[in-house]
Amino acid sequence: MDLTLQKTLFSLSSSLTERFPRDGARLLSAVLVPLLAHAWIETGFRRRNRAVLDRIGQLRKVLVLADVHLGDAVMLEGLVHAIRDFFPEAEIHYVVSRSSQPFLEGHPDVSHLWPIYTGSPLPSESDRVAVGELISRGAYDLVVNACPSFVLGRPLPEREAVLDFTTHAPRLVRNEYEPIEPNHFLYQSHRFLADLFKERWPARRPINLRGARIFLEDEAVDAADAFVDLARAYRNEPWVLLNPDGASPYTRPPEAFLLALLWRMAAAGAFVLVGEGHTDAGVGIRLQEALPPALRARTRSVPALLPAPAYAALLDRMDVFVSGDTGPLHWGAARKISRTGRRLFWNHTTVFSLFGATPARMSGYDSSKPGFLPAWQDAPSAAFLSYAPCQNITCLNKLHKTCRIPRCFEGCSPLSVADAVLARIGEITSFGTSHPGRIVA
Repeated sequence: MDLTLQKTLFSLSSSLTERFPRDGARLLSAVLVPLLAHAWIETGFRRRNRAVLDRIGQLRKVLVLADVHLGDAVMLEGLVHAIRDFFPEAEIHYVVSRSSQPFLEGHPDVSHLWPIYTGSPLPSESDRVAVGELISRGAYDLVVNACPSFVLGRPLPEREAVLDFTTHAPRLVRNEYEPIEPNHFLYQSHRFLADLFKERWPARRPINLRGARIFLEDEAVDAADAFVDLARAYRNEPWVLLNPDGASPYTRPPEAFLLALLWRMAAAGAFVLVGEGHTDAGVGIRLQEALPPALRARTRSVPALLPAPAYAALLDRMDVFVSGDTGPLHWGAARKISRTGRRLFWNHTTVFSLFGATPARMSGYDSSKPGFLPAWQDAPSAAFLSYAPCQNITCLNKLHKTCRIPRCFEGCSPLSVADAVLARIGEITSFGTSHPGRIVA
């Protein structure tokens, strides 16, 4: 869809739900959900995708275009896994953002990683040009596009064999409102290609969803362990890391919500690390300064200057990680693997995710709720959902919403989240040990 048209439509939807929260939300969902999930749209997309595959003899070289955001490159690993299920010998190229490169370099299912995107919320013109040039010289048998901003002609060549993940939208929308299977992007991206491929080719390995994985260098682990060593006095206690930041005001919990959550956890005896913040610079410092001195002593700030791979490695040393829907959530949920094999990851972190505007089943993790995927950790995971009166199908596109006063976290109680964290800490303590990754000197 044209970017200007997108902005106009989503701005109108925001205006409608600001004036009429409940009725506007019901109207948008009543009109848009049946339209987007209509069977004839799904059938038309499927027919078009089959025609693309009919023009292909063999898949020897495939290009996968992830979306530009940090978490998307991890969630969309499902596309790469599906290609490898059917074509073990294929050369798979994966385009991601430059900031995602340290997490995916060395992925065994990726033949070549292209860190092209510059990190903006939307692809820049230089990103489009670079992707177009890569496609034109790459001689790919198939291009799989999962970046909604890319369309035929900009930069996808019309004469190339292209499968677009947006054609899977009818199934995603229908399953969101009539759940019959997990709706997580990792699961559905794998399902998208596997369902198409198996109509033409036999699978060469079991068609199983392999969990998201990130691959970290030794330096990242060393930096995380150095940070842990700074708080050695608390090493035997359960640790919680609270990520107060997020890329959008519609997915970032309000500061009052976060303060109530932090206050309750610290008052109950938890040792809490608090991220300083990037998009909302200094939010972690503000939260700590709002605590009384006795509670502030039970917190530590995770500096914004800590490199992202070290932050991801630090998550492996946590007992509980609490975050909104943003890139670090998916690093915490992913299975962590040493790129060199010389470092040990425990993958025992409990992941608690907080959801405002975006649908929790599409990008959240929960090991007990039906229709969710669990985090890829040897520990429970849970998603905490809001029930804002204005929540509707258009909240999927947080980039183009224009609500002046976000109400996305109304109905989600910080005290309920804190109680869940403390209950998990109690379970950990009852076993007489904290996280095995924090070795006591």
